[in-house]
Amino acid sequence: MNSSTLVYCALALTLSSPLLFGGDTLAAQQSKAPQESAAASSKAAHGSDPAAEESLASAELSAAAQNFKGNANELSWSDVFKALKVLLVKPQAGHTSPASLIKQNPLLNDLGVKVVAAGSAHLWTFPRIQQCQAILVQWNDTKVTSVPGGRKGKTASVVVSRVEPLSLPSGVTLKDARVMEIGNPTEKTKAKYLICVGSKPDGSALWLGSFRAAADGWHENNEPLTGIPPFLMSNISGIIGFSGQDLIVTIAPTLSKAVAEQEPAKSTARLPESPASGYKLVLRLIGGKFTLEGSAIDNTPYNAVYQFVHAISQGRTDLAKAWLVDPSLISIAKYIGLASKPGETPARIINMSNANLNSYRYRLVTFERYDLIFEVTKSKQQWAIKAMFVAPSDPLLQKVARSLQPPESKLPAAGESGKPADAAEKGDEKVPVRKGKN
Repeated sequence: MNSSTLVYCALALTLSSPLLFGGDTLAAQQSKAPQESAAASSKAAHGSDPAAEESLASAELSAAAQNFKGNANELSWSDVFKALKVLLVKPQAGHTSPASLIKQNPLLNDLGVKVVAAGSAHLWTFPRIQQCQAILVQWNDTKVTSVPGGRKGKTASVVVSRVEPLSLPSGVTLKDARVMEIGNPTEKTKAKYLICVGSKPDGSALWLGSFRAAADGWHENNEPLTGIPPFLMSNISGIIGFSGQDLIVTIAPTLSKAVAEQEPAKSTARLPESPASGYKLVLRLIGGKFTLEGSAIDNTPYNAVYQFVHAISQGRTDLAKAWLVDPSLISIAKYIGLASKPGETPARIINMSNANLNSYRYRLVTFERYDLIFEVTKSKQQWAIKAMFVAPSDPLLQKVARSLQPPESKLPAAGESGKPADAAEKGDEKVPVRKGKN
């Protein structure tokens, strides 16, 4: 074997040796690749590094919770509350799900913690703790800061985790909440509100809270709630929840004790009251406020009912028929005597839960023996009344309707407005153009 062959063999041995170069042979690298890929997939599936998750286990919170369990009082509870706030304000907590955080701090489960998902915020509540009269609101905020070492005026957006305690009225139980962008007709921009719903301690009344976001946190601001009749919130028992940006109120079958005591004794000969348990009223967000009544804006479902009732009250059945898909439905209004009292009907139109996604329902509280329920849908590119139902009057709804604020503007006289898009003029009269039986 010559010298060149020896040099070649030595070089090949050296390149293949992991001991000299600290690397792996090709076979070792190939066997190691699937393991590294599996580890990376596992890390991606869990969303975080186990070491990072472990850092959210709070020894201070655990100690405070143990102390409270052994000596429950307001002072020991305040220590728990402070420790939880310190934990939630950590940057990692803003990117960790509440379920994961609770798992790492299991004593929170022992304290009965409940986290309400409110859209872009989380509300940490402790309904079982009598000493707790507040909640913790956790949300991510964006702050603009200058870039160190960058050119003058260069800024960057930084996401920070923020936590703030909010005090609730004594005994109120928080059920749900939403962060909403709510505008006002007088304001060009929308403001961020935290709308909270719940119940009062004895379950006899509903509770609503409204807080507006500012640079220094959340401040109580009830502007979006000023359109809700006070009677509805303070005297009716039931359930209140969210449906998109609207509020759904499911009324329980009994009045509160305060209202029952105000009811005078009545004759047993009166008509039986319809069960209120089936009623679902809707507080729609209109013009920056939740309201039980709609607004007579052109090409809206509420306006169809509004104009129909106005025409009937003025004795203009010709105009009223123009708002009906089937003009023969006018006979139902005549049946309950609505059309026979022009100018005297103090009726109010209130929102009810929708029949389906393509229609809206409203109830005309007449303060007489019968009410009317309207189902409104789109017909020929305009909103019109598709169906009417007669319902026995309900004393509870009459009380709610009486507590509504007077309409902001007076209805125009029939014949001056209120004509739907497909009505035509004939001489001096406005006659609806509809196919069907009159």
